[in-house]
Amino acid sequence: MMILYTFFIIIASYFVLDPLIVLDRTDQALGEYDFVRSSPDAEVFIEGTGKQQISDDQVFTTLKILRTNWNKTPLALDEGSMFEAKEYLVVYRNLKIMGSQWIPGRSLFGMGTDYVHVKKGERRTLYLAFNPETNKLRILPANLVSQ
Repeated sequence: MMILYTFFIIIASYFVLDPLIVLDRTDQALGEYDFVRSSPDAEVFIEGTGKQQISDDQVFTTLKILRTNWNKTPLALDEGSMFEAKEYLVVYRNLKIMGSQWIPGRSLFGMGTDYVHVKKGERRTLYLAFNPETNKLRILPANLVSQ
């Protein structure tokens, strides 16, 4: 009976910890990616909020607009407003990359670009691309921007 109880605790702990553990490995790229340079739809000066949402294999961050330099999107990117944008990061489950089925959580990896996650309180200028099908914004790494 004690063995069954211990096994239950281990399995329950795994499922509790799995969505909570996120390892930041954004300085590494896992895999090879080939991107085409593209022209941005907006240029904004933002401040990072530190809020990040991981959905399947995509990473989104919430940003606060301090100034809109220019905007060719149908979205209102007004000063002081918050918006969510897709980051050039990819998510892998730890059990796939570490080889053991008992390691819970996920890891965030870079995609071979110069993009670095915007930290809480950090201010910088970003280029954004607009996807009209999903009505969402994507942060363009500086090395993929063609003016």
